[in-house]
Amino acid sequence: MGICHKRHIEIIIDEHGGLATKMNNSIRVETFGKNLLEGMAVQPSFKALHLQLKDYRFNVSYNHDREIWLTCVLALQSVTLGNFGVGCIITDNDNTLVSYGNNQVFYPLFRSDFHAEMVTLNHFESIVKPPVVSGYKLFTSLEPCPMCLARILNSGIPEVFFAADDEEGGMVHLKEALPKVWVEMMENRRIGRANCSQKLIAISEMLAEMNRETLDDRLKKRSG
Repeated sequence: MGICHKRHIEIIIDEHGGLATKMNNSIRVETFGKNLLEGMAVQPSFKALHLQLKDYRFNVSYNHDREIWLTCVLALQSVTLGNFGVGCIITDNDNTLVSYGNNQVFYPLFRSDFHAEMVTLNHFESIVKPPVVSGYKLFTSLEPCPMCLARILNSGIPEVFFAADDEEGGMVHLKEALPKVWVEMMENRRIGRANCSQKLIAISEMLAEMNRETLDDRLKKRSG
């Protein structure tokens, strides 16, 4: 069975490949992602990845395959719009999709804090607003950076899974270097690699590297 979107969201793709939502009938994660892929304006350099995601067949041997696939679709949308290639979703204890997002640091407006996890948590905490977050899971295509990991820990979400390691900017593999309070907050959480196919991990890694050098240079130039 696929995951259904509890909040009855209809996917609307604008002329730039951007994503908007409105209340409608429930929708499966597969349909959500496929609608996004169908309406996405893809440059030639991204077409191979677009096709891989469009033709991907979920592997029942991995219980996070669907969720990570959707984070990759969202990451692809992000790079096509000129942002870093990272996508993120949150599901509830029924494995229902409740929030999603992708990196939006440069487009549509510059926002230094709009990493994929931050955008997703902004929606989760302002729209979903559950009184208790036990049972919720956060999935992201790339290992969270220090800023996002701190935000995730503060959110209270107990399970966090990522596809690709981020040796340069990721903080999970460097958790021993965190301040003591953050280390203690991680003790009763499941934070680590997602149980997904190697193909999705490879796609996540490729998406994370697209635009990265150029956008990192743009960030450095902002300080003069």
